[in-house]
Amino acid sequence: NTAGNLVTAISPQAIGFEKSASLMQDLLSSHSPYKQEVAEQSVSLFAQALSNKDVAAEIKQKLGTLAISGMNEQVSKYPDDARERLQLAYAYQNAGLLDKALDQVNAAIALSPQKPDFFVQRGVIEWAQGNLTAARDAFKEGYDLSQHAPGMADYVAAGEIALGNMNVARDVLQQAHGTTTVDSPVLEFAYTNTKRWPELIALWKMRVAQSPNDPQQLFSLAAIYYRAGDTYNAVQALQLSVARFPETKAAATNAI
Repeated sequence: NTAGNLVTAISPQAIGFEKSASLMQDLLSSHSPYKQEVAEQSVSLFAQALSNKDVAAEIKQKLGTLAISGMNEQVSKYPDDARERLQLAYAYQNAGLLDKALDQVNAAIALSPQKPDFFVQRGVIEWAQGNLTAARDAFKEGYDLSQHAPGMADYVAAGEIALGNMNVARDVLQQAHGTTTVDSPVLEFAYTNTKRWPELIALWKMRVAQSPNDPQQLFSLAAIYYRAGDTYNAVQALQLSVARFPETKAAATNAI
């Protein structure tokens, strides 16, 4: 039963990643008509393993090999399928093979040049390679193709932040969102990488305001203050956590 085995394989929380890897290997070696879906799910399983610090390195390597080989087989069968090439790019990217990942993204764009997400992926890989101008330009192409969707603007702004063009980034955000303080993981990453503490503090203060019943938001804000060298406000954030949530006193005391 391919479908049942696939569901089991992509549920490592239930059976463990080692068993998932073995089951995925069997599925990819089979002659099932669902090999395309199996190969794509192998990429997702590889990503799950990479994000789990408890998974052994050899299991991660095995899953990476399976994902890459499985998707290469699909690309060989369907060379004009842009989606398959993008999946192969994800597998290469997760394995740290950025040149090969970029080749596949560019091939996907050549096949389907109107997909904004493809340009975002090109930008992400260019950024990872240190090609910041190329990353920003790719994000801008995706933004234009998306008809200036606000979420896509965050990538453009992040690219400008990485290049040190803060005024341009603010203009992009203001135009797209009506504000320069936007709750976005992409912007958080850019601010953190460039040590833009005022913008990062503003973002976390907004998160605290949006989630007043979550003490973790205050702890995160305190951590940002500490990284910015602002010990006074870091302590203030922790003390506010204790005042609002007495059960956090021990953790806040340890942090101080």
